[in-house]
Amino acid sequence: MIGLACLAATMGRVYAEGEGPFLNTDIGASFITGLPSSLSVNPGVRFSLVPGYRIYNDDLFSVSLQFDTGLVWNSM
Repeated sequence: MIGLACLAATMGRVYAEGEGPFLNTDIGASFITGLPSSLSVNPGVRFSLVPGYRIYNDDLFSVSLQFDTGLVWNSM
């Protein structure tokens, strides 16, 4: 399952070209670190969905407004 999530993470897409509205999706592995040693967390899956509006797009940089939302799942 983790291998599939890692493969899918490389296939994140931005659905738009140039200025205007866009939709970005991404999926991948989720790892939680920094917990006390008494807690054990298994690797999980994360998914993000980012709708936005690109105001300016150039070869060097772009300016956009976006709303980043998603889901992270890890089992303990």
